[in-house]
Amino acid sequence: MPSRPERARIHADLDEIAPNTFIIHNDKVRPVLRGEGVTVGHTFELVSPRRQGLLGRLKARGFNVRTLESRLERLPRLPAAPTLGPLISREIGGKERWSVFDGNDLRWREIRPAEQNGKSVISLQAGSLVRRRRSRTGGDFFQVERAKTGGVNLLPLSDSEAVLRGYAQATADSDIEIEVREREGGYLLPLDFVLPQSYLEMLRCTGAQTAEGLLIGQAGWPFALMTLHRLNLRPSLGDAEVELSPTFYDPQPAGDEDWEEEDGDGDGGWDGR
Repeated sequence: MPSRPERARIHADLDEIAPNTFIIHNDKVRPVLRGEGVTVGHTFELVSPRRQGLLGRLKARGFNVRTLESRLERLPRLPAAPTLGPLISREIGGKERWSVFDGNDLRWREIRPAEQNGKSVISLQAGSLVRRRRSRTGGDFFQVERAKTGGVNLLPLSDSEAVLRGYAQATADSDIEIEVREREGGYLLPLDFVLPQSYLEMLRCTGAQTAEGLLIGQAGWPFALMTLHRLNLRPSLGDAEVELSPTFYDPQPAGDEDWEEEDGDGDGGWDGR
């Protein structure tokens, strides 16, 4: 068997994709799972109350387990909010489409160019987060900076980093309330705003995708709340200051210290086009 660090770089042996629901990536964990829940194919559902004991046994045997708790703890924190400055003009190419992260509705908003002396010109605010597209791909992301000469400097960012900095700006003074609708047995979270990819993936572990948004039951709601709170978002319904109960909390996530996250590029959610 490969060492745990080698296996962790590939994937977790057991990966929690919903509350107490795991994907088995390494069949050698199956004997440890026996008697603790229901296994169908490569999906294991924990039904016994011995969650912490099971995770401890898996870790003692060298298996790497990624839990929802460890997913949550590895979400990137909001950075310092970039300071906004003056407007700066920039000439753009004919095929370029520019958008700015709008902190009022957490979406990319198109910047409409003006014509000056036969050229297309846009106004960018120093400190703002922008996206440039030259095709239908995801595009390039930047933080706008004022050059010493008075022109525009563009600091390249990943899409996730750009969105995180946009959230830091949007919530610098206060949290933002987002719409949540009550549904039988849980809450509906419409995903009509941009999220960093890692946060979107975490939220998708808490509920089921529907045409209206993410339907989150009672078991997943505490995880969803903590994910939203990390972005300084407050749901309009069901908000509370929550901590994981002992049923879910793993003081030392089983083997997760060796887990290496995949690159979270992809701006996630709805891109505001």
